[in-house]
Amino acid sequence: MVSKIGKHGQRDHENAMKQDEAEVLALQALTWLAAEGDLLGAFLGQSGLAPADLGRAAGDGGLLAGVMDFLAQDDARMLDAARALGVAPERLAEAGARLSGGVPHWT
Repeated sequence: MVSKIGKHGQRDHENAMKQDEAEVLALQALTWLAAEGDLLGAFLGQSGLAPADLGRAAGDGGLLAGVMDFLAQDDARMLDAARALGVAPERLAEAGARLSGGVPHWT
């Protein structure tokens, strides 16, 4: 899908990522993160969640937005996740923005 950015930085409505697409991508990112021991520990420490909380909260929009925000905080982390998931880092940023209600931002 080709996305176009309007003059106010907003994505054209017809090309905008849908909520369910963003959720699926964020769940994939969470699955990747769960397999990355040190990164998972850092995410849990930052979020205040316990490992047992992840399974129960995996479908929670706030958790999914938090996962995407965590990835976006570090360029190498974002690139590693994008590479592992086979998507452009901009797609991860777009999913994070969709889940948090903001405009996509990533370096």
